[in-house]
Amino acid sequence: MSKWTRFPPTDEDETRLKNYATLRKLMTSRHAEVYECLRDNDRWKQLWYLAVNFAGMTSKLCADMLFGEFPTITGENQKQIDDIIADNALQTVCHTMALSSSYRGDCVFKVRYGRFQDWDEKEYPVIEAVPSHAFFPDLDPNNIMGVKGATIAWVREIGHDRYLRKEIHEPGRIINELYRMDSATNVGDQLLLKSLDETANLPEVQDTGFPGLLVEYVPNWRLDDEFWGISDYFDILSLQSELNNRMTKVRKILDKHSEPKLLLPPGIMKFDEKLQRWYVEKEDLEAIEVDPDTVGDLPKYLTWDAQLSACFDEIDKLLEFMCLVTETAPSAIGLTGKDGGQAESGKALRFRLMRTLGKIDRKKRFFDQALKNVLYAAQWLGGRSAEPVSIEWPDGLPDDPQETAEVLNSRIVSRTMSLRRGLTVEGLRGDALEEEIKEIEADREAASVVSPFSLNTEDEDDGDPDEE
Repeated sequence: MSKWTRFPPTDEDETRLKNYATLRKLMTSRHAEVYECLRDNDRWKQLWYLAVNFAGMTSKLCADMLFGEFPTITGENQKQIDDIIADNALQTVCHTMALSSSYRGDCVFKVRYGRFQDWDEKEYPVIEAVPSHAFFPDLDPNNIMGVKGATIAWVREIGHDRYLRKEIHEPGRIINELYRMDSATNVGDQLLLKSLDETANLPEVQDTGFPGLLVEYVPNWRLDDEFWGISDYFDILSLQSELNNRMTKVRKILDKHSEPKLLLPPGIMKFDEKLQRWYVEKEDLEAIEVDPDTVGDLPKYLTWDAQLSACFDEIDKLLEFMCLVTETAPSAIGLTGKDGGQAESGKALRFRLMRTLGKIDRKKRFFDQALKNVLYAAQWLGGRSAEPVSIEWPDGLPDDPQETAEVLNSRIVSRTMSLRRGLTVEGLRGDALEEEIKEIEADREAASVVSPFSLNTEDEDDGDPDEE
């Protein structure tokens, strides 16, 4: 990689990081800072603005369906694999990354060998997330999807000084560098690592020995002519804006007419020349006088029909379009009235969520290979030996215990699935799995032994009962 003179290093990177920041505001429901109607930074407008965060809900749904139930990961080094998963709380790490991948369009794993915290007594293979805005790949010019190396870079502010930290990953080694920032974007001279206490003990070049990169890029989904992944929000930005706009307009209308005005007969209101205002004795009311011919049963309150049915029809249609373009089944987000109510069974629910499940499967394909790569690297760092892992993904739907038990029992009885595999599906691993198998086999052996008390024995004395 060439020496950087600014950060972010290219115009494309600067645009990418700005997009990340904007999409993050949508994810965290800071919509008032995003859309054009509020670019004047009017605080009162922001207070009036009502955001219905469909975008954030979509990301949370995807993450829950991907990693709400962690996939089954197996391999020859099962004990080591289980330890790596447990030590790193890998399910939580992956769930967090799936949330970010949904709104950004990508996420990045990093593998290292060291301590989780400075006070840890021993070192572990560590799998952690790297924010995509700190990831700058060195792409293969002959392969748009190929990565020859990567730099993880971020700005550190210490007091009034700003520094750029670079962690350059190449096959077999990691290079650590430190630079002074001359301004918000200009990169100055390179400094020695010992210039800062926090980098003083870092080696300038760290040989990993691993025959590959210890960073793994995971796109949300992408096309074949661009390296970067695509956000789940890319085709709902205008729909989200209009949904917020319509809900904000309805809110303003209802608030404006929530305090009806009082109709009074003529002569009740008086004008104060000094104060230059109309008033009613003893009370200060918002009131309207009417013609004498329409006095009738006055005073009374003026009521108003907001005629909002068309607004709510548009809101329903906007939600329908947003579900359509994001491949989100209404049942999955609680809009059960949109597609016929609650599902009566797991099978019916799968049919209703077919499009959503297809979207989740698309994400799984990218995470599947990434997890295999990082777990292989973590095994290697932990013992210089590694074996490929297999991953069995759940469907992401709530389990129906009765349906699951019937299917597993049927397959085990018909011998299309082993008892060990069936118990693995149920979530048992390691020593607990072996103990359960032993107990089941012992119960089977006990059940196969016929009790002598259950035998229908014939009377051995077939003679006359009166005979001795």
